Amino acid sequence: MANDELDPRLIELLDKLKSVLERDTRAALRGKNKFLAEAVSLSESRRHSRWTTIFQIKKEKFAMNLLVSALVIAGLLFGGNATVAASQDALPTDALYQIKLLAEETRLFFNTDPAVEVELLMQQAQARTQEMAALNAEGVTPPDALVIRTQDRIHQALEVTATLDETDVADTLSQIRDQLKTQDRLLDQLRDGSCADCEPVLDQTRDMLRDQLRDVEDGLADPAGFVHRHRNQNGMPTPEPTEAPVTEEPTEIPTEEPVATVEPIATETPVIMPQASCTPALDGTGLQNGNMGTSQPQNGNGEPPADPGNNGEGNGQQNGGKP
Repeated sequence: MANDELDPRLIELLDKLKSVLERDTRAALRGKNKFLAEAVSLSESRRHSRWTTIFQIKKEKFAMNLLVSALVIAGLLFGGNATVAASQDALPTDALYQIKLLAEETRLFFNTDPAVEVELLMQQAQARTQEMAALNAEGVTPPDALVIRTQDRIHQALEVTATLDETDVADTLSQIRDQLKTQDRLLDQLRDGSCADCEPVLDQTRDMLRDQLRDVEDGLADPAGFVHRHRNQNGMPTPEPTEAPVTEEPTEIPTEEPVATVEPIATETPVIMPQASCTPALDGTGLQNGNMGTSQPQNGNGEPPADPGNNGEGNGQQNGGKP
């Protein structure tokens, strides 16, 4: 098609498109980042909304199931008394047995008294052993579910007992002990050989009952220890034991008797007495006189000169005692 056949205005617009400026690189990058950010934000919002919707649906379904179950239970209790009464003697092999179990759960659900709850749980545990006896009489092996339900009910009864006041624990444990002994005697009576296939399940149940009975006996011997042990198993806070205040007796402070201090013994200071010293006297010759303290001259032999009065005799005696 020739150009002269086109509308001149169209030709003018086409000519403008031929000279298009190149796009700014920075502007293109900013636009791209903005677009990607919006895309990611929208995706997160959708994912979060979808998960929230799923949880809401599940929550609504759970609430609806709970409501339906409550309505069914209420209908069975208040509108189907005949059906519930007929199911009380039902065995695990009967069609009404599930209604019997549902009625038991309903009584526990609407109960608010812990002491009554323990009584209901032990009644249901005893009902399970009676069902074992009935099945044994028919030659039917009791299912393992009966053993599990029996153990579960006894365990729940002990756990609820641990939540009671310590003053009520001993009485409740005493009642549980009597019921466990009754169930144990019932199982002992079934060991008559009438159902050989039933004996393994019966022996298992009897061993379980005796284990629980030992736990109860320990609890009766030490109620505080029983409460502490079971509450720790369930992660429940245990009460601190209340200790009686201890009155401290005044302690006598020993008074020290004065100790006599020994005076130091005075030591006598030795007194040095001056001693007289004899100084030899010198004679006139410059020699020392042999007789100290005398100044008599000595002869050449070192002897004193003879006394001229007694003719050279020096006996030292006076004549006739006279001078």
